[in-house]
Amino acid sequence: MLEAEKVLIDNGNPDNHGEKRYLEKVLLKGAGALRKTGSEGVVSYFTCETDPDKIHDDFPVLKELCERLASLNPGETFPVGAFLEDARDTPFGVGGTPLMLSLAHIVRAYGERLIVYKDSTRMVEQPVRSYDDLAKIVSDPAAKTVFVVRDISQAQISLIDRVAKAVDAPPLKHGETRSLNSAFEALKQWWNGLPAVAKIISLYEKDRQARLNGLKNLMDGLAGSVDRFDFMLEQLPAVYTGGPVGDTLTQKDTETIGDAFAADVELLNSGEQAAQGRVAQAICEVYGVKGDMIECENVVTKWYASLNPSQRDPYKCDYEDAKQFLVRLAEQNVSFSSKIVTLLPKDYGFGAVAEWTSLHVKDYAAKLKQAKAEIDKAKPVVYKPAVDEGVHEVRESQEMYVEIPKGAARVIYTLDGTDPRHSESAQKADKKLDLVSLLKGRPNVKIKMRAVDQDGNVSDPVSIELVSEKRKYEVRETPSLFGKELTVKYPDDTEGLVAVLKSVISYGVKRNLLSTDMAKKLNDAMRKIIGV
Repeated sequence: MLEAEKVLIDNGNPDNHGEKRYLEKVLLKGAGALRKTGSEGVVSYFTCETDPDKIHDDFPVLKELCERLASLNPGETFPVGAFLEDARDTPFGVGGTPLMLSLAHIVRAYGERLIVYKDSTRMVEQPVRSYDDLAKIVSDPAAKTVFVVRDISQAQISLIDRVAKAVDAPPLKHGETRSLNSAFEALKQWWNGLPAVAKIISLYEKDRQARLNGLKNLMDGLAGSVDRFDFMLEQLPAVYTGGPVGDTLTQKDTETIGDAFAADVELLNSGEQAAQGRVAQAICEVYGVKGDMIECENVVTKWYASLNPSQRDPYKCDYEDAKQFLVRLAEQNVSFSSKIVTLLPKDYGFGAVAEWTSLHVKDYAAKLKQAKAEIDKAKPVVYKPAVDEGVHEVRESQEMYVEIPKGAARVIYTLDGTDPRHSESAQKADKKLDLVSLLKGRPNVKIKMRAVDQDGNVSDPVSIELVSEKRKYEVRETPSLFGKELTVKYPDDTEGLVAVLKSVISYGVKRNLLSTDMAKKLNDAMRKIIGV
């Protein structure tokens, strides 16, 4: 009955004039059963009257009912069965219809302020949502139903609205007042909708935990039957005031309580994200870095990409946690965060992070750390090419071979010092490789190579630089920010200096900077001066 919409009568519609006259002349002025609360254009709003002095004597049962309810002391119960018995007796002597209408009027007039209990113990509320519910009460010759009228101050109404807004209750319609029941339902719905992990109080800063713990204990009690008025107007404010407030609640109290409650709601709403952040940080530490979920994804993805095909194959892994880790990382249609905070913790027996009722961050990270260690340990051994690293000065007629290591299928290499594993210019050799042949008339070459097995697993890199004994002092063109520049090995003796100078002269001829005759004269002069 309370959920029914307000009755609106359009004064501008001629078809409603009969109803309008009845309202104005009979109910409004005569019976006083309806009270005008406002108007909007041609539409007027009415509410049911509860003041017995406004009810006409032509409605004695309704007037009597209003008088008895108005005279109740705070907390006093109204025995409905006794009233029904009195109304059926003299001097009233009425039947079921007037009683039904009177009770319906009262239910609508008092709204949520009227609490209906099944008996005087006030343990169980009795729903009155339709005329059928009223009919059961009126037709029961031994009805034990009792009414309790609750008063709500303006400050309490304001508090109710603040609580509702804090938990994102639906906005009010024009002219509508926030009801305590709707605010209570919105509060309950918000709490039930919070992820379990957000209710772990140790997740938050210590200076916020005491009050949050009080709020949690209160909200957890919603699982059973509660007195909504007491909950909203006494118990909830007490969490923020440290004691009962009752009718002494002021507008300033309302603002203080409302602001504090809204801050707690905002904090609890961020709880799941905070828990995910802790998980991400713990996993980052396993990989030796610090950061959030984005950094966590970066470091785990980079590590996963660095694994060889055999390591990434979950079916070659005997350790169950490591196997499950690899399975999740291989999934392409699931976001990284879903893998880390939902799927993988479920696989490990902790449940999704959102469902945690206690923090398992350390245990979860420990399992991942062990899984990573097992995967890293499973890396096959591929022996690197057997050659002395460093700089080797060689003659172009000399031979210097590197064999394919045992267990490897080939050797991959580059001639510019870059890693052949990632270089687009990498070359390969399926049999022993003559390194000196790679000079190919150049004064030097920087070789970096790795051995590779049949599964694509690679060895550690080997770096070697070969320098032509004959051409080591030749100048070389190399690219730079300013175009090209010449580089040359620094000479260790006079013979080396002469070789450098001859190389420069030769370069001049090659680039048409010197003529052949000029070059010959320079070389002859150098021979006379230096003697070589």
